Amino acid sequence: MSEPTVWSAETNRCSLISGATLIFTVVASAPLAWLAITSEISWVRAIGVLVIPASMGAWILTTIRAVHLLELRFWQMRSTYVSLIFGLVSLGLVLLHSVVLLLTKDHPSVRADTTLYLAAALVATLATIWCAWYNWKMTRSVSLAASLTVIQTIISGSVVAVVLIWMGNRRRDGD
Repeated sequence: MSEPTVWSAETNRCSLISGATLIFTVVASAPLAWLAITSEISWVRAIGVLVIPASMGAWILTTIRAVHLLELRFWQMRSTYVSLIFGLVSLGLVLLHSVVLLLTKDHPSVRADTTLYLAAALVATLATIWCAWYNWKMTRSVSLAASLTVIQTIISGSVVAVVLIWMGNRRRDGD
């Protein structure tokens, strides 16, 4: 990937809006939605239900718009795939821990160890840090790099969650 092109006024605006909507989504949308949902007024409750999805949608759209204005593509960035691959590596470490527990459950002298959980957390953390650095290097914007990194981490975590849910359903079906 080459260095990003020159920033236009619209790119700068989208980058700032992306950072602001990320902060709003993380900090304010859940409390505002809860306050609105517990309201006695029906139209306020209706708005409260839509606050979180609307703020997340605005955040993701402004982030992707700013990335496109820099002539970058989300699914062509190395950091997207690094996040996905190392998320799966972390999942593999967690699954390896489960296999070790299954193999040693009949041995009372063997105690459960959390080393593989810590290794999985370290792999995921280092991948996220690298993705943040790479995203900053490509965009030259802290708010845009943070937004991209959070989106990539959410996607990676979602893939891991889907695999774990699928495996849990297969295990339940086999019982």
